[in-house]
Amino acid sequence: MVKVMDPGRKPGESNESEVITKIREFLSYKVQIDKLTKSQAPIKAEVMEAIEAHGEEDDKGNYVFELPVTIDGYSKMVRQRRVTRKLDMDEALSILKQHGLYDSCVTMVPMVDEDAVMSALYEGKISEEEIDAMWPQNVIWALLPTKE
Repeated sequence: MVKVMDPGRKPGESNESEVITKIREFLSYKVQIDKLTKSQAPIKAEVMEAIEAHGEEDDKGNYVFELPVTIDGYSKMVRQRRVTRKLDMDEALSILKQHGLYDSCVTMVPMVDEDAVMSALYEGKISEEEIDAMWPQNVIWALLPTKE
């Protein structure tokens, strides 16, 4: 359907009833998605267990379950293995010290003491503008439907 723009409105402007219509549509989808997500969670857990029990493990540690028939365009389900690594600082320092590698493998990084910076502000040694320059604002927006 082609929308005919009111000649008195600028492009991108909406009247209040159009905004309410879009909000109603958005909230309707949100409620449906929330309900579906809540219903899907326990089923997902069961499917994950079933795929591990009945699927074939591949060389990467994933479990692949080939569907006997295509379901809504899907031919298999994969319980995908995802691995993350994070340095265990205490363990790393201990091992490096044991091997005499601490000095060659550890560097000291300057770190700003935020409490000391704020004390300098309160003592008048630096200005609010300088604080704002040190901690620039990053604004993000969230859309929060609110119930009464």
